[in-house]
Amino acid sequence: MKLLSWHKLLSALSILLLVLFVALLVNKQQLEQTIETRESVLDTRVPTPLLSIKSRIPNPRSLSALIVHGFQCNKSMMVQLAKYLALNGIDCYLIDLPGHGSSSAGTDIAASYEISRDALGRLIEVEKLNPDRIALVGHSFGAMIIARMGIGDTRLRSHVLIGPGLEPGLGPSLPHNALFIVGERDYPFVREANRLMMLAATGETVEQGGVVYGSTESGDARLLWVAPGLGHLSLIYNTHVYRKITEWVIESCGSQNSWTCQPTRASPLRTNIWTAIVAVALTSLVALWIVRVAFRERASPALFVSTDPAFDFLILVATWLFSLCMEQRVAPLRFLCLEEGEVIASALSLYGAFSVAGWFAFSRRFEWQLRKDALKAVWIAIALVVLYYIASAMFISPEFYQLTVNAGRAWRFGAIALLTFPLFLVAEAVLRGLQGRGRSRILRMSKAFAVGAVYFALISFSPVIQDARLVRFAPFMLAVALCLQAFSCIVYELARATLLTSLFQCLIIAWILSAGFALC
Repeated sequence: MKLLSWHKLLSALSILLLVLFVALLVNKQQLEQTIETRESVLDTRVPTPLLSIKSRIPNPRSLSALIVHGFQCNKSMMVQLAKYLALNGIDCYLIDLPGHGSSSAGTDIAASYEISRDALGRLIEVEKLNPDRIALVGHSFGAMIIARMGIGDTRLRSHVLIGPGLEPGLGPSLPHNALFIVGERDYPFVREANRLMMLAATGETVEQGGVVYGSTESGDARLLWVAPGLGHLSLIYNTHVYRKITEWVIESCGSQNSWTCQPTRASPLRTNIWTAIVAVALTSLVALWIVRVAFRERASPALFVSTDPAFDFLILVATWLFSLCMEQRVAPLRFLCLEEGEVIASALSLYGAFSVAGWFAFSRRFEWQLRKDALKAVWIAIALVVLYYIASAMFISPEFYQLTVNAGRAWRFGAIALLTFPLFLVAEAVLRGLQGRGRSRILRMSKAFAVGAVYFALISFSPVIQDARLVRFAPFMLAVALCLQAFSCIVYELARATLLTSLFQCLIIAWILSAGFALC
C-alpha cells in the first residue's frame, strides 16, 4: 500500500470516527442533562472525598443511597451505577475509602468501617437526609463495610451487597432488607461467603438463590441473586444488575409507583462505554498520523532483531514459565506497594531479565541502528502515551476508572517502565520479526497478531494472575494487550520501528499498573 493509500485510509476512518464521536457526545449530553454531579469533601475524622450524583428533576421519592467501592478500587468505578439510580429517582453519594482514589489519607483497612460510618452520619446531617430512606450499596470490600454498618444502625432499611466477602454477625433481622448479588463466574470464595451469610440470615441453605425470604415491610427480607455470566468486577458494569438494585431499593424503602423514570434512548452505561471506545479509536488514528509523518523514510531503529522468530518465540514461552516459578520465591517490585499489582509487575520484570538472558544464551542478534532515529522513536513514543493520557482523562477516567497518576505515584510508573522495558524489547523483536516476512501486508499483520494473541493470553491467564486474584482484571488486561498488539502491527508497517512500538507498549502497561493498583 502506497503512502497515498495510507493517507486515504486514515482520512476516511478519521472522518467516520469523528462523526460517530460527535453523535455519541451529543447523546451523552442529552442523557446527562437531567443529572447533576458535585464533588466535595466530608469533614470526618479523616477527610473523605465525596461525589454526589442526583437527578435535576424534583424527587418525590426522597430516596438516597450511600455507595462504597471495593478494595483497590475508587468511587469512579461506581459512577455508572449511581447515574442509573439517579435517573430512577435515587440520589447517590459516593465516597473514597482511605488510601483509595482521591483520598489523601494512607491505606487503613481497619479504620474504613469507622470512616464510612462517620461519612454516613455527616451526610445525614449536612444533606438533611431521612435515615430510613437511605440505602447502603457496596461492592466487594465495600459490601462488607455496609453489612457491618447495617448491623450497627437499625434505622437503615435497605442494603445491597454486591459480591461481598464473608462478614460475620448477620442475623435474621439485621441488617434490614439485604440483597446479596453474586456473579455466576465470581470467585469461589465469594460465592461460598454469600451462601454462608444467607444461611446465617435465613436459617436455611440457599444454593441457587432467587427466592425472597421474609418481607420488606417487616424489614427482614433476604434475597440472594446470582447474576448470569458475570464475574466479580463486571457486576458493577451491568444494566441488569443496576435494574435489580433499583427495584430492591425502591421496594425495601416502601416507595413504589411514586416516580416515573426519565425516558432515555440508551443506557448511560452503554453510551459511555461506546464514547470511551470511539475516543480511544480516534486517538489511535491521530497517533498513526503522527507516526506516519515522523517516519516517512521508514527508518528502523532497533536493539533486538529476530532472525528466527519461530525459535525465538519458544524462548519467550520457556522464559515465561521459568519466570512464574521464580516469582513464587522473589518479588523484585514489592517495594512499589502495589498489592496485587506488584505481583504482575514483578513477574513481568523477571520475565524481561530472563528473556534477555535467553536471547543472548542462544546468540540472537543484538544491535543499535540509526541512533538519531532511535532517539526520535523514544520521543514519539512518549508523545503518543501523553496523547492517550489526555484522552483517558477527558473521556474515560471520570466514567470508569481513575487512570490518572498523581505526583506521589509517578515514581512507581517510572520504576515499572524501566524494569519491564527489556521484556517488551525482546517480545516486539519476535512478533515484528514474524510480521516482517511475506509479501501480503494483511497476511503479515494477521500472522503477527494471531501469535501475539496466543502470547498475551498465555500471560493474562497464567497461574500467577490466578493466585493473586488478578483474574478479575485479566479480561481487561488481555483486551488492552491485544489492542496494543493490533496498534503495533500497523505502526510497524508504517515505520518499521520496533523501538517505538516496544517503548509505547511498555509505558502504557506501566501507566495502567501504577495508576490502577497503587494505594497511598
